Amino acid sequence: YYVVANYTEGASSATATLCATPETFIPDGVTNLSGIGLHEEVALSWTDPGVLQLGVPYEEEFNESILLDLWDIEGDNWSWYEFAGNPMPCMRFYFSPTALDYDQSLYSPVIPLGALTDVTVSFDWEFSNFSTSGLEFLAIEYRTGTDPTWNVLEEFANTGDNFLFTNFSYDVAGLTDNIQVRFHCYGATTFDINWYYIDNFAVTSDTGSSTGRDMTGSTVSTNDTYIPGNTHTMEFSVNILSPDVSYSDSVAITFPTGVTILDAGPDELGFGAGAYGPEPFNGIDGQTISWGTNANDAAGGIYGSLTVWATLSFADSLSGPLVTSYHVSDDWWNTPVDVDGNFSINQRDLTDGDLLGYNVYVDENTNPVNLSFIEQTSYIVTGLTNEQSYTFGVTAVYYPAYESNPMEVTVTPTWLYGDVSGTVTDPNGSLLDSAIVRVGNNIDTTGADGTYFLDNLEPGVHTVSVQRQDFENDSEEVTVIAQAAAVVQDFVLTPSLARAGGLEATAGDHQIDLIWSKPGASGSYELYYYDDIFEAQIGCGGGCEFGVRYTPLGYPATLTTLLVSVQGDAGVISGNIIAFIDESGSGLGPDGLTSVTLASGLDLSSPDGSLTQYEVDVSEAGLVANSGDVYVMIQENNAGFMGIANDIEPQSPEYYDRNWVMTGGLYQTIFDAVGGDPSLTGDFGVLATFDGASLAAATLNSSNQVVEQVPTAIHDGTFKTGVDAAYDIESNRYQRTPNPDNVVRLMNIHIPEPAARSRTDSLIGYNIYQALDDGDTLVTTNTGADDTTATITVPDNYVEYCYNVRARWSTDNYGVLESKPTGDVCAVPYRAGDIDFNDAVDVSDLLSVVDYVLEVSIPTEDQFRGADVNQDTAITINDVVLIVDIIYGTAARTMASADATALADLLSADQQLLISLDYDGLTRGIQFELDADAALEFGTPLLAVNDAGTMVSSHRTEAGKITVVVVNTTGGTVERYEDILVRLPYTFKGNRRDKAVVELTDLQAAGMAGESLPVTIGEKRIDISVIPSVFALHQNYPNPFNPVTEIQFDVPVESQVTLTIYNIMGQEVTTLTNSTLKAGFHNVRWDGTNGYGELVSTGVYFYRLSSPAFTSTKKMIMVK
Repeated sequence: YYVVANYTEGASSATATLCATPETFIPDGVTNLSGIGLHEEVALSWTDPGVLQLGVPYEEEFNESILLDLWDIEGDNWSWYEFAGNPMPCMRFYFSPTALDYDQSLYSPVIPLGALTDVTVSFDWEFSNFSTSGLEFLAIEYRTGTDPTWNVLEEFANTGDNFLFTNFSYDVAGLTDNIQVRFHCYGATTFDINWYYIDNFAVTSDTGSSTGRDMTGSTVSTNDTYIPGNTHTMEFSVNILSPDVSYSDSVAITFPTGVTILDAGPDELGFGAGAYGPEPFNGIDGQTISWGTNANDAAGGIYGSLTVWATLSFADSLSGPLVTSYHVSDDWWNTPVDVDGNFSINQRDLTDGDLLGYNVYVDENTNPVNLSFIEQTSYIVTGLTNEQSYTFGVTAVYYPAYESNPMEVTVTPTWLYGDVSGTVTDPNGSLLDSAIVRVGNNIDTTGADGTYFLDNLEPGVHTVSVQRQDFENDSEEVTVIAQAAAVVQDFVLTPSLARAGGLEATAGDHQIDLIWSKPGASGSYELYYYDDIFEAQIGCGGGCEFGVRYTPLGYPATLTTLLVSVQGDAGVISGNIIAFIDESGSGLGPDGLTSVTLASGLDLSSPDGSLTQYEVDVSEAGLVANSGDVYVMIQENNAGFMGIANDIEPQSPEYYDRNWVMTGGLYQTIFDAVGGDPSLTGDFGVLATFDGASLAAATLNSSNQVVEQVPTAIHDGTFKTGVDAAYDIESNRYQRTPNPDNVVRLMNIHIPEPAARSRTDSLIGYNIYQALDDGDTLVTTNTGADDTTATITVPDNYVEYCYNVRARWSTDNYGVLESKPTGDVCAVPYRAGDIDFNDAVDVSDLLSVVDYVLEVSIPTEDQFRGADVNQDTAITINDVVLIVDIIYGTAARTMASADATALADLLSADQQLLISLDYDGLTRGIQFELDADAALEFGTPLLAVNDAGTMVSSHRTEAGKITVVVVNTTGGTVERYEDILVRLPYTFKGNRRDKAVVELTDLQAAGMAGESLPVTIGEKRIDISVIPSVFALHQNYPNPFNPVTEIQFDVPVESQVTLTIYNIMGQEVTTLTNSTLKAGFHNVRWDGTNGYGELVSTGVYFYRLSSPAFTSTKKMIMVK
């Protein structure tokens, strides 16, 4: 073409000529399309045409952007976190909410690689640990192409120290078409770590104001716009404003004519539970959608800023702003109660080429699967067939009628879940209706055909349990497979029959002795007052208490275990459990009773809002009720909202006095506390297990010991079924801590056992089963109801054998049936005296036991059992004697012992310690212990009477204790000489004036039958010192002296000794000693006085030591 300008005067010259070829306008298409095969579905996601197609290099700093939306999060613990990063923000995996056996991942987008096959994956990571358990893991994994397999680049466990942001980099080769990376977190409990921070992710390659209760200011609005003739899914912001934190009980939105409502949600709006919210969606009523009921009944659950949505079709004739009305109602009676208002849905201003939305096509179908333009960048295609491959195309649609070429992806839906089905029958094969079958919170009830169906279960092993009134509960471990066909698991339920109890096993030599209690005798039983379903939760969110009054089935009754059920908003992280005993059984509540602490500092939260159960072992509290009732109360302790599971349907007036609460320091039934409000009055989910007689009653005085008491504080609180939107437990500054060892969070919901109905049936005996890994095997049958013992002969010692017992009942309708088994009990048979487990008793065992007595070595638990032949829980000389009898036979006991007390003394003579035993009878052996100072060195213990058949062994510890064992190994007696049994030579290694103390701390004697002889220790302590070998008189000191001096002299044997002072004239001045002295080192002080007590004068004096065998004189000088 060229252009000529025309004027009245004529035409201009032509412009230059330009040429062009017309072609169809193809607008920009979507980018970054990816799909994930789900169960009969495929989830598609993409980015707007204006977003660059991902490729290498790819970098993500996690700033808010469209590309950030391509990252997927699996689980509740991953989140975008704006307060940390390198620099901020980053992605964070956090310990809260606490998750057990968790598996959560952060997924990168699928990054196209084109022709690249090798890339480098890098990121910054910061780690903060809480407990080095080694059970929590972070794995960096990738997958490529169409292969669904995740490949591990590296796995980290929480075994090391914390570290700040550190760069990690991995070279990845052998890729095809694309790469997707995930940060895979899994383990036992998120509680053991604090956080992981991930930042700066990259994939690169070197080769390529009023007052009063009202709703003033509450509004409904939207920022979304419409296009005439199109369908849109719009979001509407519901903002409930009230000066005194009032709750709304209903919200309604009415659209103008020309707008057709196709769908709306959510199904519930607001907070709370039961009548207190959240408010249900009422459905579509012409031009109106609404939630809740405008009842003004103080039971609203809508507050704060909430979002609702609606899919709306707009007629072609519409244009401009569409006035839409709303109605918000208060939940009380003050004015203004209701607020009405309007808002506008504005028409979208469109110009040529504006993006309208997206279409999704499947395979060769030319019609999109979506009925209206998709305004989001994701879509789930449903109604697909698993294991069939589909090609999905996504196009971008522009105003007025442009559509891009499709971007395609091929995805195959797969089986992600499995199903379990089956029938429930009685022993006669009759189908049972009303049987409740469950896996976790997935529940089905059988109809007249007795069948159940549990669908969409995660693959793996699940516990499928079934219960029905008047029948025993049953359960099976079922492996669920992700496949089309359901796994079949049938159940045959037996009538509820009383079981045997108190089974105990005692091991012997190649035998196990069993004993149990008849059904109805002392045993363990559960008490609870709720039914199969908890419809609600209840809490206070402050300092309230919730509990149950139990009346045991017999007395005395010992409380052993509690099962606490919570759900919904349950968030107590440091609760306490206390109990009260009301001996009178008045039913008037715990006021005035003394509390006993059962457990404290408990985390009783529900991590995901589902029914969660905690089993608490309270046996150590030793709480025993000998009459009356037991109140068990759980204290919120200002540590969170209780959220205790509440059975409110149907109401059970017979239990209104069973469920108790405390607020404001006052205990009362929940019925009285809430005025009988049926949304709060219910049966609390607390089950108690008692040990004791269950079919008999007695009235006794209580002997319960009161332990550490938790003070009962006075709290203000309001009972409610949900947590306020602004509730902040962290303001109480509680620090989370792990639950103590006696608290276990159950992985499977515990179903209480039904009450036995066997009083109308006849007990005819018992079947005893050996419990094996591949099933129980019948061992023997007892045919009498009172025959409650059994002795089982087993082939091997030192192998664990486990057994259970089932009561046999003759029933009216089913013939002879077994009850459910007792719990398994196990025992390991052994041969007494066999220490080395070779199934024989010989001298090596005897020597080992002697070593245990001497404390040369410490036995293991199994060795101790074999060595403790007389089963008195101690290894002594008695066990040594009995092992001798085992080795040589009972005939070795050749003589009987006398019935008298043995008198033991510790003596000393001739540098020897002597053990004397004054006893009229005979002894097979003795053991004794001496505590001695380190200055004494002992020789080998010797028998007073040599006997080749008697063994003597000893051992001295570093602390100075010496233990001696003496035993006759031929069955005879240990001979004595003048009552002396053992001589123990010693050497005193101290200085001349040192003394050593020896004490006989213990002596045990065994009679001829291995029995313990009564022993009384008389002389038990001896002082030992150095004895001089000759007489000696030593020079006085000091010398010269004024006026006191000391004279030392040595006496080797006990002697009559005289020490006399003389003056230089040979006259006697005084006699210092004139007596019989024991052998030893002696000293005497002279104070310079004569025999009359007068001080002598200065001069030379002489002192003389005289004895029958020795005389010596020395000189000394007194000065002034």
